[in-house]
Amino acid sequence: FFFKKKVKIKVIFVNDFVFSKFINTFIQLFNQILLPLMVIFLIVVRLNGLCYKCNLKAFKFTSFFSLSSGKMCTKTLKDFGYGFNTEGQLRKLDIKSGLPGSEPFEFIVSKEHSVNQQNYESLGEAITAYIYELLETRCSLQKLTVSDGLSDISSFIYTSKDALNKEKLLILIHGSGVVRAGQWARSLIINDCLKTGTQFEYIMKAIALDYGVIVTNTNDNYREINNKKLPIPGSKSPEEHMDTVWNLYVKHSKAKNIFIVAHSYGGVVTIDFVSRQFANINKRLTAIAFTDSVHSILTVKSPKIASYLREITRNWVTSQLSLDAPVTTSATEITKLSAGHTKHEMTSSTCINSVFNYFEEKYVLKKVEI
Repeated sequence: FFFKKKVKIKVIFVNDFVFSKFINTFIQLFNQILLPLMVIFLIVVRLNGLCYKCNLKAFKFTSFFSLSSGKMCTKTLKDFGYGFNTEGQLRKLDIKSGLPGSEPFEFIVSKEHSVNQQNYESLGEAITAYIYELLETRCSLQKLTVSDGLSDISSFIYTSKDALNKEKLLILIHGSGVVRAGQWARSLIINDCLKTGTQFEYIMKAIALDYGVIVTNTNDNYREINNKKLPIPGSKSPEEHMDTVWNLYVKHSKAKNIFIVAHSYGGVVTIDFVSRQFANINKRLTAIAFTDSVHSILTVKSPKIASYLREITRNWVTSQLSLDAPVTTSATEITKLSAGHTKHEMTSSTCINSVFNYFEEKYVLKKVEI
């Protein structure tokens, strides 16, 4: 039924009637069986290719849901029976009211640890989607694509309104692991509150001080499509993500004063970024604040760049000392100050005022020098 017109071949052999009949029989079989099978095969191959492309495009346009697993988020916090109260604390939803109640997150939902861990990770994915949403609704940020321009899959960042036209530009870089744009620590978001676990406080304070803001997404490195992990061109690693963000946005911004806040492994990403882009960024980079960074300045091969980093950078680290108290630092390392807290994840939250005071001091000093 695929073709109304069948192939007709008239074969005439004056002295070989049997062979002629064989050929005609073969042609009939080809029309009735082999040709339809070939058409079906070609259709299946074509549809498979179209589905693959559609999947790629779907991930491109729904990157809002591109989470730490590289998959799309299908469950919401409500589906897990949780929500954030007015104080930013994660609480179980009250059965009657449907609103966050007084019960905090409960890790144990089964006798099997693997089930508990999977539930925790799945909840974390829903939280990532929720944080992405709040970056746009609460912080009034916009999402911009991070791509090499050649692929159908891409990463993304968030920026404040008119960020690239501001004189002062703040770049936020989280640590390694499951955290994504807008997060400092998932564990704090789940077990403490949004204020300590997210970057919201930095974003809002920076905007109030007339900074443009860029929220990077350095751990967003792949998409999972058809059960395959596909690296995102231009964002295959945290370091590559930073380079792409620089080339696409920061380099072309009007910012004369660029500031960076980087937590934990974000310090490693920053050191790498500055080392490779030094010639392009050194006159525009005003100050860097690390929060318990795990970097080593010894990885910087250029003495000039190492000296430059020591001059403009401070590292607020875990310590029992009071906030801003000097912490013993070797002569070759970046100056360490106490973050006023002994927990690694809390350092970004506890030293926020000190960080902005440092930025403003460096900004004023740079103005005077110019």
